[in-house]
Amino acid sequence: SLEGNFFAQIPKELITIAPYLEELYIIDNQSINWENFWDKIPTFKQLKRLHLNNCAFSPNLAQGFSRLNKTKVSYLDLSNSNLEGNFPKDFCQLKHIEQLNLSSCELINLPEELYKLKKLRNLDLGNHPNGSPNKISNLPDNFYRLTQLQTLRLDQNPLKKLPENFAKLRNLEHLSLNNCENLEANPTFRQLTNMSGLVSLHLSNLPLKALGGEIKNWINLSRLDLSGCGLNYLPPSLLKLPLLEYVNLENNSFPPEELSKYKSIFKPFLD
Repeated sequence: SLEGNFFAQIPKELITIAPYLEELYIIDNQSINWENFWDKIPTFKQLKRLHLNNCAFSPNLAQGFSRLNKTKVSYLDLSNSNLEGNFPKDFCQLKHIEQLNLSSCELINLPEELYKLKKLRNLDLGNHPNGSPNKISNLPDNFYRLTQLQTLRLDQNPLKKLPENFAKLRNLEHLSLNNCENLEANPTFRQLTNMSGLVSLHLSNLPLKALGGEIKNWINLSRLDLSGCGLNYLPPSLLKLPLLEYVNLENNSFPPEELSKYKSIFKPFLD
């Protein structure tokens, strides 16, 4: 770990052991020379997990990501780092990436080529309270071609709607849309009820007010966050879901007797 070390060049001591390292932390570094870093990265042949969060980025950083293909990196964390609006297209050439954390990176746009990340299972594009927020308003129309995606976090982005074919993400199990307050809430909810593979769904502070769609399709859903959604009623089909155990109903408008009934059915929601 090189956390908080403000070096410009990769230390010689690190280069000595580079061929054997499987995980590398370079965190909170505002001084690193990215050209030097990318020149040395091919020596990290066994590297699987790379943490570059909260670093000072530059165009030279983005231009070097394709060199990670000379390693075995499947996990890449760039959270809280400024990518200046655009998702670097070199990312889309990363053939080993399975987990990608781009939360609070000041992203605005995602490229159509994103689907080329054939092995991607976990994608975090959400935001943290103290980070520089992503401001993604649209996902690419072909986003559904991320066929291996299992976990997607989009919290606090100004999304307006989900792509028409979003429900074709058949392997998606965990989805978080907390505080995406610009979403067309009810059409989005109906769209999501077509995703029978969902295991957990977080919709906190979406202005739903009512729940529609084919809720009975959620045969695998076990966790559901509906806090702050302006609800005063839950449809019977939701109460009958076979695996649903944990439901967050805080900050809604349920009559006391209804809320008491729901609390007797569902377990307390714990993050």
